[in-house]
Amino acid sequence: MTVFSYQDISLYELACHCPSPPTPLQLSPATLKSVMASLIDVLVDQELAATLWVKLPQAPVWQEDLDRYRTCLSIPSTLCLFTPESTPPPPSGLGSPGGVTIRLGAESHLKREYFLLAMTNRLSVMVLAHQPRSVRLPGEDLSDAQLFATTPTDPTLASHRRHPLLGFITCDPIVIQEVLVGLQQAIACSPNPPPPPAPQVQWDTFFAQQQPQVTDPRLMSLLFTRQTQRQEEVWRQLVNNRKQAETVEQLQRQHENAQSEIRLKDELLHMVGQELRTPLTNMKTALTLLDSPNLKATQRQRYMDLLRTACDRQTALISSVLDLLQLEHDATQETQPLHLSEIVPGIVSTYQPLAQERGIGLFYTVPDTLPKILGLPSWIRQIVIHLLHNSLKYTPPGGQVWVEASQQGDTILLEVRDTGIGIPPEEHHHIFEPFYRLRQEQPQAAVEGVGLGLTIVQNLVQRSNGAIAVKSQPGEGTTFRVHLPIIPPV
Repeated sequence: MTVFSYQDISLYELACHCPSPPTPLQLSPATLKSVMASLIDVLVDQELAATLWVKLPQAPVWQEDLDRYRTCLSIPSTLCLFTPESTPPPPSGLGSPGGVTIRLGAESHLKREYFLLAMTNRLSVMVLAHQPRSVRLPGEDLSDAQLFATTPTDPTLASHRRHPLLGFITCDPIVIQEVLVGLQQAIACSPNPPPPPAPQVQWDTFFAQQQPQVTDPRLMSLLFTRQTQRQEEVWRQLVNNRKQAETVEQLQRQHENAQSEIRLKDELLHMVGQELRTPLTNMKTALTLLDSPNLKATQRQRYMDLLRTACDRQTALISSVLDLLQLEHDATQETQPLHLSEIVPGIVSTYQPLAQERGIGLFYTVPDTLPKILGLPSWIRQIVIHLLHNSLKYTPPGGQVWVEASQQGDTILLEVRDTGIGIPPEEHHHIFEPFYRLRQEQPQAAVEGVGLGLTIVQNLVQRSNGAIAVKSQPGEGTTFRVHLPIIPPV
């Protein structure tokens, strides 16, 4: 038997210096509590009166199993409860007859250990967890609340990986006897050693009566069974908690998306009101001026042109807003496999007369052999129409516009490029914003658009799980590149 001085007392070290020491394990607080609870289960189920040597964290949840044992068991038992000197009195019931509380001094090495030792005539089992000095950070004094979660499935257990506990579970009588020697020395060195729980008996005599017994194999089997059941319960609860956390996270994302959509709709509604105000004001002004009896023919024509321009702008604005509303309706429809060669050429052909009228060359290349993409025909038509309309609007007479499609890896690249006026680099990140128009627009562009076309295009591309990018410089034309994922082969 190894003898240590008070300064050297550590139950974990005592056990490790035995001839056949137990195998150390890294224990989480959840595992420690689960094993202790399983041991209490066996004592309660088998109605075993035991002498219990206990030191647990001060959180109430760690005392529940002890209370359960003392409440459920009708036959006498003995409880020796170790607590730090600074802690409040033990919970109700632990100080009743048949139990004793041992206050440990501030320098006691047992303050870094937690254990449950149960001794009966059929069973001697010890569960011990030791906090090594090496895991304590400089200047850090971890409390029970920091080291131990309140429940075995508390999410804060993840934070304890930085502070692992070393421990063991043993029923070896030699190891348990060595630990009893350490407990006896700890009691002798406590500031105010209490009397032992047995009446008219000194501590030396009481410890001499504590003889570890060889554990009944049937009880060990029952203990393993209980522990396995508890681990399965913990695992199921963890899985359930994880699913609930994922559900909550998903609901939070949906809520955030819904709030974002509401906010965007409010902003859009506000901007629509602002945009509608301008043409209405212009129409009202033109109508008022046309009532003048002294108008000259040139003035009347100018006011008529102003009225016509305002009407066209309002019509374009309402049409664009209706297109945005249609997107919400289309979002509920089921997507389908599409060939760009069945959609794009027809749209380009429709714009050929307009391009010829403006003196612009319009060309397209869309091979029939391109793989299919997943989407809605209305989405692809809107993407091509708005990009093509945008290019024709900003390309002067004599310029050219190309619409080309090709396979780029696992996507279809739909490219619309022109030789138009181009876009300054500082405006590239603004052009997809609602109602944004270039500051250098051509005169006819102010009539033809309201600044929602590229907003609609970006929205549709995102709904198609694609991406859109722009490359442009003033005077060098503009190229829009839309990447749409192809349907993977089966």
